[in-house]
Amino acid sequence: MQVLKEEVRERIYSAAVEEFYENNYNSAKMKDIARRANIPTGLIYSYYKNKEDLFAGIARPVFQKLKEFIKGKKDRDQGGERIFDVFEEIEIDFIMNLFQERKQLIILVDKSEGTEFEGAKEEIVNLLEIHIREGLAGKIKGIEDDYKDFFYHILADNFTGRMFEIFRHFEDLNKARKMIELIARQHFYGVYDFVK
Repeated sequence: MQVLKEEVRERIYSAAVEEFYENNYNSAKMKDIARRANIPTGLIYSYYKNKEDLFAGIARPVFQKLKEFIKGKKDRDQGGERIFDVFEEIEIDFIMNLFQERKQLIILVDKSEGTEFEGAKEEIVNLLEIHIREGLAGKIKGIEDDYKDFFYHILADNFTGRMFEIFRHFEDLNKARKMIELIARQHFYGVYDFVK
């Protein structure tokens, strides 16, 4: 029986992240992952059952982390004038921490067609929509009830899309943080906050 080594598992994981990031689940090949990890292809199967299991090992942890964070947002939100301050103090730090796993997040939302995670982006948007709806309940004025649900969905989809765009296009941590701060400010206060 072969002894499994953590160093080999880490090489496989790192190689798979690069392969799935550059391609996608359907296009990635186990032989290419093995080549990147500098191991025989068959050795991957000592650590992962198949390509789907390997993909899940990359996508599931970042997905769980993001879902748990969104579900816990209700306990952190203060509402009112402090909402942006709370976002700045807590949410941006979480997003920047998640930025350390930006490739895994991009794999989750952009490269997961054909896997159990292909609906991950929509699930994230739906969780954020619930959070926004609960946070704004009784506070929204001037929007007819027929439009509120769709309005909440648009807010959630818009914010999520902006964050994913930052993850896709910025590799530099400081530049990403600055862009996240700008987008968050615009999200909470609108474009007019920039033209005062």
